[in-house]
Amino acid sequence: MILFRRFSYKIWESLKDSAEVRAKYLRDLFVSAFGNFSPQLYLDIGAGLGYNSLVLGENTHEIFTVDLRFPENNVLKNVDKVHMIIADARFLPFRNGVFNAVSLFSVIEHVPDQQRSLEDAICVLKPMGI
Repeated sequence: MILFRRFSYKIWESLKDSAEVRAKYLRDLFVSAFGNFSPQLYLDIGAGLGYNSLVLGENTHEIFTVDLRFPENNVLKNVDKVHMIIADARFLPFRNGVFNAVSLFSVIEHVPDQQRSLEDAICVLKPMGI
């Protein structure tokens, strides 16, 4: 876990001045590891400003975002295919097996009960989802 935190912090520090550039960097890492990313329903847990959600969800039908709160300068506010939901990562308000893809970029290290959050994320993911 310490190595993951250092890696996450290193990415954040090197790209903190441009959230969109950082989101594209994460997408490129993701695509290089898993291939093309175009799920029907995508859930971004811990969406924050929304850049990761928009960049990763650009080829999706609908984007669902979850966060404890959304900052005023959130980029998702006027995007039709985005659903912004106030919720805790440990208690997701979705049925099991709904989403084709779920992400927790730069959030899991901040969640008090990481195990519970990961279990909930896996529960809402469809079989063979990403």
